[in-house]
Amino acid sequence: MAYDIVNNLLKANKTGLLKVVKQGVNESELKVGKKHQVFELSFDARKCFDRQMVEQKLDYIHYNPVKHGLVRCPHD
Repeated sequence: MAYDIVNNLLKANKTGLLKVVKQGVNESELKVGKKHQVFELSFDARKCFDRQMVEQKLDYIHYNPVKHGLVRCPHD
């Protein structure tokens, strides 16, 4: 998903947003060739016990890029 986001930013010539995701890469990752940090680093593993929880997590995945101005619509 992150590759698609970066590619879409490149196609749309969104230089300001590209600069933001480039600034998110730490020095050790730059040394191994990482160019962009699209998502906030975290690991909050949760078992999804029911449909409601699965839908909550999917909503988060879809709406997070909208919240941060990377896309206009969740389906983008």
